[in-house]
Amino acid sequence: MVLSSMMKRPILAVAAATLCGLASGTTVASAAAASRKKQRVRDIKWAYPSPYDDDDEPQKSDRFLPTESFQKTSTAWNLKKLLDTWDQEDGAETWPWIWTWHNKHGTHAVFVGVDNHTLDECQRFAEESPQHNLTLIASSDDIAKQGLAADDFYVHRCAVIDSSPKQIDMEHQILMLEDERLVCYDVLTFALKRVAAAT
Repeated sequence: MVLSSMMKRPILAVAAATLCGLASGTTVASAAAASRKKQRVRDIKWAYPSPYDDDDEPQKSDRFLPTESFQKTSTAWNLKKLLDTWDQEDGAETWPWIWTWHNKHGTHAVFVGVDNHTLDECQRFAEESPQHNLTLIASSDDIAKQGLAADDFYVHRCAVIDSSPKQIDMEHQILMLEDERLVCYDVLTFALKRVAAAT
C-alpha cells in the first residue's frame, strides 16, 4: 500500500511531535533525578566546614581540592534485599549468598582482624552464654602474627573465615566479605592496628 504525500506529512508531523515529547520527557526525568540528588546532598548534615555548605565563605573554592579526584566507582549490593529475598524463598539460593543470618536464639559477635585482645574477647563472649555465636574474619597470617592459630579460636566456638570486609550495611547489621558471603551480626569489633613508633 502506497501512502500519498499528503498522508505522509501528517504522519511525519505526529512522529516528530512524539519524538520531541519523548525527548522532553527524558529531559524532565533527568532534571528530576538531578534535583533529587541535590536534595539528598542538602539533607545530609555534613561536617563543618565542607564543600557542600550553602554559606558564601570567601574563596571556598580554593579551600578544598576537587572531590571528584577522590571518588572511585564500585558496585554496591543491596544487602538487605538479598537477605529478605533469601529469607522468603523456599530453598532457593541468592548470590551473594547468606552464610549466617540474624539468630533470634543467640547474639552473633563478629571480629574483624586480630590484635592482642581478640582471643580474650572471644573467650569472654563465649563464656557469657552457650547461645552466643562467634566469627573471626582474619587471614591465617594475621592470626600467626599474634602467635596464635585458628584452633585457639575454635576452642571458644569461634568460626574463622580467611577473608576481609567488602561492604557493610550498618543499619541492618550485615557484612559482606570479599568472597561475597553475607554475615549478619549483632556485635562488630575491628582489631586495633598499631603502627610502630619511629626511632
